[in-house]
Amino acid sequence: GGPPLLMYLLPQRMEKMLLAGTTVVYFAIVNFVKLVPYLWFGQIDATNFSQALILAPLAPLGIWIGYWLTKRMDSKTFYKLSHILLLVAGLKLTYDGLQGLGVF
Repeated sequence: GGPPLLMYLLPQRMEKMLLAGTTVVYFAIVNFVKLVPYLWFGQIDATNFSQALILAPLAPLGIWIGYWLTKRMDSKTFYKLSHILLLVAGLKLTYDGLQGLGVF
């Protein structure tokens, strides 16, 4: 969901912290809503729940690193890097799709 969301948000030229915050809130809501069907279809079990608990302490570290990098990066570099990473993700998804069709 990241590439489509960024394709929508990047042209709006939001301030970089607003863009980052909007993305975080959007995916927090989407992931929270997905919990219901995951529980309903038995996708969440003791194994993946225990893995999530083990990895949970790393989440604040990732949040802090993202915040630190975003604050220190100027807006022009932030947007340039965002566009480059969006292009890389798009190329990877295109490659995976073509590979699935047997082109590669």
